Amino acid sequence: MLKATALATATLSIVASEALAVDPAVRDACRNDYFTHCSAHPLDSEALRSCMRAVGVRLSPRCLYALISAGEITKADKRRAVLAKP
Repeated sequence: MLKATALATATLSIVASEALAVDPAVRDACRNDYFTHCSAHPLDSEALRSCMRAVGVRLSPRCLYALISAGEITKADKRRAVLAKP
């Protein structure tokens, strides 16, 4: 029973870390945005994703396009962000 629990925990950890993995193109395109807005959060964390979503309208166009290409946000999300800019 203990082995099964350990295996299940390890499997969930791997799946969770894969789900949070960041595409290398996004990492490159959003590097400056990360340091400007969200560097208090660890890379590949849900906290970082939440921070970047909160920053939304202030992300650089390069970062936004990389996020679209990686499927992190949709074109509609980007359009809303651009329209919301003052």
